[in-house]
Parts: sequence; C-alpha cells; structure tokens
Amino acid sequence: MVKTAGKSLSWISLVGLSCAAALQLEGCKADGEGSDTATSEDNSALVAELLSNVGPSVVIPTLEEFQVRLGVLDSALSTWESAIDSASDVDTAYVAVQDGWRTAMQTWQQLEVMQIGPLGSALNAVGGEDLRDEIYSWPTVNRCRVDQKTASMQWQEDDFFEANLVNSYGLDAMEHMLFGSVDSVCNPAVPPLSDGSWQAMGEDGVGIARAGFSKRIVAEITTQIEGLIETWSPEGGNYSGLLTAEEESPVYGSPQEALNAVYDALFYVETKTKDRKLAQPLGLRDCDNEACPDDLEGLISEETIPMLIANLEGFKLLFTGGEGIGFDDLITDLGHGDLTESMLSHLDQAIAAFENFEGSLYDAIVSGDPAAMNLFDTLGLLTAEIKWDMSTLLSLTVPEEAKADND
Repeated sequence: MVKTAGKSLSWISLVGLSCAAALQLEGCKADGEGSDTATSEDNSALVAELLSNVGPSVVIPTLEEFQVRLGVLDSALSTWESAIDSASDVDTAYVAVQDGWRTAMQTWQQLEVMQIGPLGSALNAVGGEDLRDEIYSWPTVNRCRVDQKTASMQWQEDDFFEANLVNSYGLDAMEHMLFGSVDSVCNPAVPPLSDGSWQAMGEDGVGIARAGFSKRIVAEITTQIEGLIETWSPEGGNYSGLLTAEEESPVYGSPQEALNAVYDALFYVETKTKDRKLAQPLGLRDCDNEACPDDLEGLISEETIPMLIANLEGFKLLFTGGEGIGFDDLITDLGHGDLTESMLSHLDQAIAAFENFEGSLYDAIVSGDPAAMNLFDTLGLLTAEIKWDMSTLLSLTVPEEAKADND
C-alpha cells in the first residue's frame, strides 16, 4: 500500500498535464507565481478531506433518506393490501402506493450515482459487490417472469432472492406491479396464462398478490440498505475510513486510486444517464432503428424525466461533497475555479432543461421533436468536462466502458 505522504509527486505533474491538454483549462501559472502545485502538501490534505467526507456527508445521509422512504412505501403497501381485502378506499390507497414508490425511486436515482465500493459492480468497481442490481436491475427486467413469480406465490419462499435472477424482483419489478395493467404481459402459451393461474386470481387476487410481493421486495431492499449503512458507518464497517487517503487502506492501493473510484461513480451521468438513458432511445447508439424510444427508463410509471433529474441531483451531491469538501473545492484549490464554475453552471443548465421539458419524452422521440435532442446536447456540455477536463486536471483514469466514446 502507498501512504498519503508518498503521493505528493503525483500532484506536481498536474500543471503539466493540464497545460499540455489545452482543453478548456486556461491560465497555467509560471514558476514562483502561485502555480497549481505550489502547495502540493495542502492538495494532498484536501484530497484526504474530500475522501473522508464522501461517506458521512454524501452516501450515508442519502442511504438513510432512502431507508425512511422505503418505510413509507411499506406502510402504504400494507394499507393498499388491507383496502383491497376490505373493498374500502382502494383507489386512494393505490395512489398512495404509487406516490410512495415514486418518492423512494427519486432517492434511489441519486444513489445510482454513488456506486462506490459494495454498491458498485464487481467487474468495474474496486470493492464492488453487485448490490445495485439486487435493488434495481434496470435495464435487465423481465416483466413476464415477475408475473409468473406473482401467480405462483414463489415470492413467499424463504430462499426466493437467492434462488431467482435479479430481473424478477427489485424496484423495477415493483414498477411493473404497481403501475402496469392488471393483465399479465406473458405470452398466452406460457404460465401463468397457459395454466389459467392468472385468470383464477381475479383482479383483487392479483392486487393482493402484488402488494404482498412488493412488501417482500421492500423488506429485502431495506435489509440491503441497513447493511450498506452499517458498512459505511464509522461505528460499523467504516468504509468511509477505507476510502480516505489519511491512512493506508486494505481496499485502495493509493489515495489516487480512491479518488478515481469516486470519479468513476460520478461518471454514471456520462455512461448511463447520457448514453444509455438518452442516446440509445434517441437512436444515437446501440439502436438498430431510427430511434428506440421503448428503451427509455421509467416508461410504465411515466417517471422518465424525474429519474434523469434525480441522477443529476445525485451527481451534484457527490461532486460538491454535500455540506463538506468535494471535487469542486479540489479543482478550485488547484487554480481552476473557472472549470468549477463552468461545470456547476452546465449542471444547473441540464437540470433546468429537464425540469422545463414539456410533455412526454417518449412522444418527443417518436415525433422527432428537437427538444428531445436538446436534452442530450445540454447534458453533453457537462459530461464533456467530466470526461476530458476533469480527468486531465486530476490525473484520473476514464472508465473502460467510456474510453471508446468520443462524444
């Protein structure tokens, strides 16, 4: 492991890298005139403070907020279940359940941009344990399989989550159950339609089964979130301490590697929000047709735009460090407050563009409305700075999945 004191030389190279890149960074200073690396020890200390702040000021509060909202959703599901059973105020209870899911999803979409350590992919994130897919596996979704598990009542089995694939449960499965038609989406040639089990439940039976299945999912997700809070908590696993540059870490080989792990999480808005959630439906990539609007996220719940906004809100929390030290402070301390201001301005512009978007993004893509492409272009102003300027200035490595993408 490399201790923090051994990292001062990496900061000396920053000014050369940023000047050589000649992107949007300007004003490199001459020796003896307050250069970016004149206070390298202070920069190293700021990196340590940034990393130690990620857990207590950003990740843990967001996990705790999500936990509270899961509790509200669980209560709403119980009320809905009872309302169906008693045939009383069913519509009101159903609306409350949908609102509870939407509210919980908004916080989850912020957490999507915080896939650091256990929440991240085991293939791409240092310390990743694939917990994200256990909670929300979109775009890996199989609505027919969800119907099959609903009708067979397999969700009641003790080992259900261990024995089944992630595409049959999670927040995405709940979206189908809470917003989809009471009719099964499965082919009539396969269960639960071919064996008549879906028809036998009737509308009320489907509602009660979906409420029960959803409650089981919420309970499982709550357990996962409690574990993540424990993992990050200084009183528990103290992942915050493992991430910090202030001490030798058994997870990250150096402060720079830890900093890059947080940067990788921020990159979600490039590889997922921009490329998967916008470029693909717009037909700009990974689409065999002129456009692929069916690939939009949140179609059933009509939460596509709010989900995109929440991603950007999560980015802002992690980038700024919440109430503590963030990348904005580090970039400014290196003498590039202009980049900080530009990134925050482009972030606010992107959020405003989504908030001011009128109508359905699906319909806009189908009709070729230029307002849909404008969302992509506006977000691209921010992601270009994340990918090129930010990585160059801080000597960060762009994630492999994004290296071949030059937009």
